[in-house]
Parts: sequence; C-alpha cells; structure tokens
Amino acid sequence: MSIIFVCASSLENVEYDIVPEGIIVANIKKRDTIPLQSGNRRLLDNKNLNYRRTKDIRESSVDRRFEITEALLREAQREEQLSSGQGDDRREEEIKTAQRQDDEIRTEIQDVVRDEVRDDVKDNIRDGIRDEVRNDVKDEIKETETEPTDKIEPDLFKNDDAVGSEFLRTDNKKTQRNEDDKDRRDKVLRQFSWLTIENDDGVAVDI
Repeated sequence: MSIIFVCASSLENVEYDIVPEGIIVANIKKRDTIPLQSGNRRLLDNKNLNYRRTKDIRESSVDRRFEITEALLREAQREEQLSSGQGDDRREEEIKTAQRQDDEIRTEIQDVVRDEVRDDVKDNIRDGIRDEVRNDVKDEIKETETEPTDKIEPDLFKNDDAVGSEFLRTDNKKTQRNEDDKDRRDKVLRQFSWLTIENDDGVAVDI
C-alpha cells in the first residue's frame, strides 16, 4: 500500500465552494475523482482506491479538470518514493533493472546472431562442397564423352581386313573396270576411224 501525493491548486465544489490547495488522487473515471482538503490522504492499494474524508462529497460536484490518468498516478508514486528518502534505493533498483533488461536483450541478440552466423557457415560449406562435386562430375562427363572417339576412330584402319581396306579394294576394282572399258572403246574407235559415210546421194552404208 502506497500513499500518493498530488497537489491541486483549487477545486470548485457545491458544498465546499472552493477547496483550498491540498492533496488529490484521481483516476480516469469521474466517480474516482474526489477532492480532499489539505492534510487528507488517499491510500492507493494496487488499483483499488480507499478514501479518508470527513464528509461525503457528491459525485456531481467533482471538477473533471483534475482527473489524473494511471500514468500520472505511477509517476506521482515514483516521485513520492524518491522524495521520501527511498530515492537512492529506487535509482539503484532502476539501474539494475535497466542493466538486466540490457543483458537479456544482448543475450537474445547474441543467440539470434549466433544462429544466423552458424547458418551462413553451413551454407558456405554446403556451397563449397557442391562446387567441388559439380567440377568432379564435369570431369567425369568429359572423360566419358571423349573416350569412344579416342578408341574407335583409330580402329577403323588398324587392320588390312577391316572395313576401310575392303572399301579401298572395292574402289580399286571399279577403277580398273572403268579403265578396261575405256581401252576397249578406244580400240573400236581406232578400228573404224578410216570409215566415212556420204549421204548426199541417199545411199546408206551399213557398218
């Protein structure tokens, strides 16, 4: 349970006319905004407000200009504690709390960064291995593609009985046959080169 001190310069009231400068603790709700005369106190127990006053004050008599939000209540409580001799302890506690928050945030960030760096290292290792495997596969493919050319092409003309030699023999036969035909044709032409045919009289000469 804490005692909150909030000063109000004046507060108009139908019963009390002008309430002198004193202490007022208020919440957002109008029914919780009740003026107190000088010297009176309102106790704050968590969010439940307990009032101590000599007379009941009607709710309709409250001036809403003096309503105070929860944030102002917490700030007033903090200022009251600081002014009541608890300032050093309060400041030390706030510093420790801030340090704990910083340490927690730093730890969380370190964990996140550590995970990110670990993932990056794994990715780099994986990429390096992938490149090595890709190069090895390329070399294997090159060897496989070039191997038949090196082994098969020289074998085409390795033996005389191979297809190449048979092709040469066949070609030689054709060449020899053509030469023989040419010789026979030339011989025939030489034999009949002396013969002339005269057609002017319409007589045909059979050969």
